Amino acid sequence: MTLNYLDLDVAALPAAATPAGTGDELDVVLRRLAPFEVISFDIFETLLRREGVFRPIDLFLTIGEKAGPLLGLSAAEFARLRMRGERDARCALEARHGHEVALAEMYGRMNALLPTQGRPSVSQAALAEAQRLEQEIELEHLRPVPSVEPIYHWAVNAGKRVVLVSDFYSSADFINKALARNGYEGHERLFVSCDVDHTKHHGDLYAHVCEEMGVTPRQIAHVGDNPWSDGSRALQSGITHLRIANPAGRLVGRWRIDWRSPSPQPSSAVFAGVADDLFGSGIAPREPEDLPVLQRVGREALGPLLFGLAGWLHEEAQANETPVLHFCSRDGLIMKRAFDLFRGRFGTKTDSRYLMVSRQAIYRARAVSEPEAAAALFAQNWARLTPADALARWGLDPQEFEVEIRAAGFSSPQDVVAIGDRAGAGRFAKLFEACRTALQAANQAHADLFADYLTQEGVIGAQAVTLVDIGWHGSLQKGLGEVLCARGWRGHLAGRYLGLFLDRAALSGFDAAGYLFSLDGTPRAQALRKSPSLVELLHTAGHGSTAGYRRDGDGIVAVCEERADEERQHTEAIGPIQEAALSFVEEMLANPRVGPGALDPADAFRGLDRLLGRPSPDEVEVIGRLRIAANYGATATSTALTDRSPEGYRLWNT
Repeated sequence: MTLNYLDLDVAALPAAATPAGTGDELDVVLRRLAPFEVISFDIFETLLRREGVFRPIDLFLTIGEKAGPLLGLSAAEFARLRMRGERDARCALEARHGHEVALAEMYGRMNALLPTQGRPSVSQAALAEAQRLEQEIELEHLRPVPSVEPIYHWAVNAGKRVVLVSDFYSSADFINKALARNGYEGHERLFVSCDVDHTKHHGDLYAHVCEEMGVTPRQIAHVGDNPWSDGSRALQSGITHLRIANPAGRLVGRWRIDWRSPSPQPSSAVFAGVADDLFGSGIAPREPEDLPVLQRVGREALGPLLFGLAGWLHEEAQANETPVLHFCSRDGLIMKRAFDLFRGRFGTKTDSRYLMVSRQAIYRARAVSEPEAAAALFAQNWARLTPADALARWGLDPQEFEVEIRAAGFSSPQDVVAIGDRAGAGRFAKLFEACRTALQAANQAHADLFADYLTQEGVIGAQAVTLVDIGWHGSLQKGLGEVLCARGWRGHLAGRYLGLFLDRAALSGFDAAGYLFSLDGTPRAQALRKSPSLVELLHTAGHGSTAGYRRDGDGIVAVCEERADEERQHTEAIGPIQEAALSFVEEMLANPRVGPGALDPADAFRGLDRLLGRPSPDEVEVIGRLRIAANYGATATSTALTDRSPEGYRLWNT
């Protein structure tokens, strides 16, 4: 908020009466406005804003849904023609030496342009009805700007001469109706550019206001959001300007949004919500860095992503008549929570279940059904592995096999073998052969429990199952499919993911799809490769990875790894990010104008893309400290996102 008037001695201003419960910003504003006899307000984006709409042109798509058929146009065609009609009408102003156009002129231009779209011109009655619908929809969306509303009421109650000044193409009758619907009453005059053919943009409307009100410019303080028409032009006229924050333009740059095209719902609502979060509005502007990092990451990066993914899953489930979505641990828990919020708002016949599975659980079951693959699965190593850990994660007590460990060539059960160590891999092969019988027995018991668990959770026994996971290569779906096939299951297994790094050949005959991308090499896939580890961490649940299963009464429950460092990290960082993200999803779903359609994945990805590729220093400092383990098991080591991985690459290319 800035009050641009060089001669203003702020310290000497008298205190103004402030409404109860207002903050410091409001108190400062009222103190600065107190000396002025006339308080002038801009209307749109100052007193009123279009709720859940990022930019005014976005509303043309909503208007087009109702008004488009009157002109023989789709919503998108209507929006484009509406923008062109306004542009052409404004270009014609020069010919008649005017300053403002009226809504009827814009629609007249649209009618003249219809033949260029392969449509016949329509009747004047149809044009009039389309204009009526536009104004009706505008009225439905207009709401007070919360931080500016009390300034208006203070000015009226303080006995100030309140005038409203707007560059707009609809008449004063329409604007007065919008103001009255939102509690703005008591102003002395309303000046609308299309009624008087003077504009703030050209600067002549301010002189017209002074003349009509019988005051000098120094007696007026003007409140408005536009830097040029409300700011520079007012100052050039000698009028003090109180700048109101309009966050849309700044998000366009931060998120690289195409400013030339209207954004459909729900993209427009998401953009509007994030813009308010990051940049504030009204008399309370802020910088993104004013938001705590964890809250910022949750609401800007993860929130829109979860909202979009949930909408896509809902849409997919309805189209395919999917009875149940099985969200796979651990990344699937936050996805399930977002989907359940979406399901609660829009309703669906699709249930959601949380399936406790992991690489470890699948590998052990596959070792039973695929003996030829067992040795390789046993020695699977993503960073560093000890013989004690290899045995323990497959259900054996290392202390009972010290003889076999040493016979295989290890110096001790804690002997560390790094990834890529061929000699170490050979020792693991010998250890596997020495313990094969015991491993087979332990894995058989595990495989039986796993099968019973899958039956309990409605997987075995179903004709078709759809898994939901974070994705990348679809290995969990493939591995689980092999386990199910070995158990005689002949159903159809599908997978729905955040994204997949696959080629077309790998997708052939494999029922898998990603929300953001299904093919590697696409622009979003390349952008996400800057740190898949960060994306995984943002989705990780607070419990450990599934190590196995046990019977508990009549049911079977998962046994999870216990890693105090991971639990602490989730409590202190990842959990707060996820809660902020879910809060964002809830706010989007609370908007009655947001429908069940899926958010464009390009728009859902914008906040995460910015975090992955253009993080701020405080985000690098806080988020970069998060650690992720490449392996599983007790000795799995974790690496900070800004450190080098054991293989020598960065987990986050900051």
